[in-house]
Amino acid sequence: MHLTLTLSSDDIADNGLRMQRIGASDLALIARHHITDWRGQPFDPDLLCRLGQWWVNDDHSVIFMGLGGGSFEIPEVHALVWRGAKVQIECGGGGQQATEMRLNAAGGLDVVVHVTHIAVPPELADETDALLAQVAQAFAARHLPPGTRGPHGTLTLTLNQRPS
Repeated sequence: MHLTLTLSSDDIADNGLRMQRIGASDLALIARHHITDWRGQPFDPDLLCRLGQWWVNDDHSVIFMGLGGGSFEIPEVHALVWRGAKVQIECGGGGQQATEMRLNAAGGLDVVVHVTHIAVPPELADETDALLAQVAQAFAARHLPPGTRGPHGTLTLTLNQRPS
């Protein structure tokens, strides 16, 4: 199934997600939520603490993190921890770009994120619409943080497969 969700600058909420470097104190949280790289392998803790970043809210109850991947055939993989559950999101792959960015005629930034798969855990199965809205807000926090989206920026999330 194909679904498109577009958020204008006015629709993009300040949901409290901010980019933050991952530190040693965050490693236990990553382990508790079973956040691994795109291949399902544990991250190298030293490398993660030196180079890693994520988008989190103040109390770390919402976490959005890139897990790697993202070559021509391999999807770019992200994890979203929301309401205590981890959701895995795949973008692009199979020859499709994960993300497109362009300036529009009004001077804003338009971002299109091509989601090809969302693995929804059973505890969130009844909240698919709210989950998709949170996924869109997480990508907005990553690609269009406050102050960078311009007066007429948009984020469009295309989903080419219903969440499973």
